[in-house]
Amino acid sequence: MQITVQRAPADCQGPDIVSDLITDELTAREKGRQEIDANCSSRIIEQCQCPKKGFVETGTLVQVTEAEGRWRGISTYWSRTLTLDADNDRFTADMALFIERVRDHE
Repeated sequence: MQITVQRAPADCQGPDIVSDLITDELTAREKGRQEIDANCSSRIIEQCQCPKKGFVETGTLVQVTEAEGRWRGISTYWSRTLTLDADNDRFTADMALFIERVRDHE
């Protein structure tokens, strides 16, 4: 059985997959997708720290502005950290965002 699995932009060739566990077309396609995600994807996860923002729903498109420029990605995880001052009467709130984006080609 020979199956070709291709994902956009399809510019990174992975190795051939040979396994006795692949017995049908559906299994072959899924194994191909898993291998692409694990070894051939140009997607990376960036962690960003920023002051507290409003609610950021996972799975939404976010835009990040840095000194080097702007880029966009999909939020995959977020957390907030509250820090109290010595008198416990003021706090600061910071946010960590994990964003999946396409790696810049060099």
